[in-house]
Amino acid sequence: MAEFLLTSWLYAFFCFDYKWSLRRQPLAARIAYFEAHWAFFGGFGAACTLPVSSSLSVAVRDIVQCSPHGMCSGTIGLGL
Repeated sequence: MAEFLLTSWLYAFFCFDYKWSLRRQPLAARIAYFEAHWAFFGGFGAACTLPVSSSLSVAVRDIVQCSPHGMCSGTIGLGL
């Protein structure tokens, strides 16, 4: 849960950083605004984080699942 929220904030900060850079806002002002509106940024970044985190978890699960014989059952077929 913490990873999801932190990633959401990171994506949101990166999205708004372009706007703030064009306006030449100092970093202290950016961080102060971000801290004052943390809930908004969490929701804004969640729209990007949700599809990425769910697709990555499926991909990782397919890669890591191994049979008792040591061969992976995923589509990649790595012998872990």
